[in-house]
Amino acid sequence: HFFFFLKKKNSIMDQIAQNHAQLAASMQQEALSSLFHFFRIGLLGAWLFLIVTYIGIQCYPPLRRWSSFGLRQHALSPQKPSKPPHFDLSTRQGRFFASLYHYCFVFSMPTQHNFLGLYAFALFFLFSGLLGLFFALIIVSDLSISYEASSWHFFSILSVAFLKGRALLVHHSLRFPWVSFLYLCHILRRLLECLFVHVYSNRYGVSIPLYLCGVFYYSLSCLSVLFCDLSFILGFGSFPRSLVTIVFSIFLFLLASYEMLQSHLLLRRLRSQSASTSKKPSTSSSSYFIPHGRLFRFVSCPHYLCEILIYLSFFLFSLDPLILFVVFFVVINLSISASSTHSWYLSKFPSYPPSRRRLFPFLF
Repeated sequence: HFFFFLKKKNSIMDQIAQNHAQLAASMQQEALSSLFHFFRIGLLGAWLFLIVTYIGIQCYPPLRRWSSFGLRQHALSPQKPSKPPHFDLSTRQGRFFASLYHYCFVFSMPTQHNFLGLYAFALFFLFSGLLGLFFALIIVSDLSISYEASSWHFFSILSVAFLKGRALLVHHSLRFPWVSFLYLCHILRRLLECLFVHVYSNRYGVSIPLYLCGVFYYSLSCLSVLFCDLSFILGFGSFPRSLVTIVFSIFLFLLASYEMLQSHLLLRRLRSQSASTSKKPSTSSSSYFIPHGRLFRFVSCPHYLCEILIYLSFFLFSLDPLILFVVFFVVINLSISASSTHSWYLSKFPSYPPSRRRLFPFLF
């Protein structure tokens, strides 16, 4: 009886310890889930603030030119005041406001340098986050990899990470951060286009506040995409991903990326046509032509349409409402830019095709 009681007591103690471990694990899971929900609400609030602020700037004419760049946008925006405001430079406060006015409304960066800086920043941000997500996926995975290493030095850790990562891609391919990877490919392609495809005009630049807004946008979009993949990998607030939507979204991403590149190449050929006297396209040519061919038969800005489709493919892949806010901001931003570009075409070319829409074929 004594040994039976002792054995029963040990089993009871083991059950109590197991219940305590399960309770601690569930409490830790709930705390982590609450943290993920809090961070998601913060990102949604930041996107809502950015969307409302951008719409407010576009609705207020004195600030509309502050958010525009390029010849077409500047031609349709209110002009700068002919006489700048007077500041008392003898005081510290006057010098501060004079410098603030200069960097906000007078000084501008070259357009190509602006986009190169934004894309390089987004590429580094996204690549670092994607690398962190990949190692987090390796840590939380339960794959056992056989290896032999004399000590845990840097190269042995990398070799184990490579083996587990390859096994994850084979056995758990859906848990890979695909949305962040697709966004990384998109940013890399835009960076290469900025270096080797686009021909920018030096007549107008980008203001410093607009550049800072671009940094804020790309930081927020990269954080949103990385958070979407991380929440799916760890199972916090994740949304189901079906094979049909994944295949369709990847096909849409590839098709839109190809058409966007073709539109940019067509615009480059038009710039080359305006500088036919030289072997290299001129960066300061003021001659413009009506683009024809491919999606330009239907809309004035097919490259904007393709970028919207690219972001829409991210949402279809993830089915996350957070990515839907990213798509919503991109649609608002590019719709305003497409409207100004279409209006500039109509004012510049009397023979502009009347059936061509601004952004969406047959609709807008």
